[in-house]
Amino acid sequence: MSIAAHGRFTEAGIARWKAEAARRAAVDEVARQIERIVSVASKEGIADRTAQMMDDAARRLFTPARSTTYADIENRLCRVFGVTPEAICGRSRNVPRVTLCRQAIMYWAMRRTLLSPAQIGKRMGGRDHSTVYYGIDAYPKKRAAQGRYLRSLPRDGVFRGRR
Repeated sequence: MSIAAHGRFTEAGIARWKAEAARRAAVDEVARQIERIVSVASKEGIADRTAQMMDDAARRLFTPARSTTYADIENRLCRVFGVTPEAICGRSRNVPRVTLCRQAIMYWAMRRTLLSPAQIGKRMGGRDHSTVYYGIDAYPKKRAAQGRYLRSLPRDGVFRGRR
């Protein structure tokens, strides 16, 4: 499948194309390992050991990556910013540390989970999806103002949303 079929050279289209290419490469690697194991086993006449080696190879190649949850993101960033989860769900708007922590949670939850902006807002004390979009846009700008820049990466090969 060509790269143009994934979204006409946009960042999201390129990310989807790379993710698909990586999946194809993993499948090809599994096929090569299975062929090698079968050829070695047939030469040595070891059927049980072949089955064990194939199970080990498949387990190593297809171990799922640890998925990040909203709770993981919230707990970690609350510790980093020194803010309580209750403050995140609260209504305070003029405490810079709490506001920056909220926006960081919105940004990373959108990047690392499969939650929609509406679901993220609901978990953050019933905020609207437009508030979540604002936080996602504001967080990198605030970090850049501090001299700390974020790389623009799609979230784990799955790009949803308007960015």
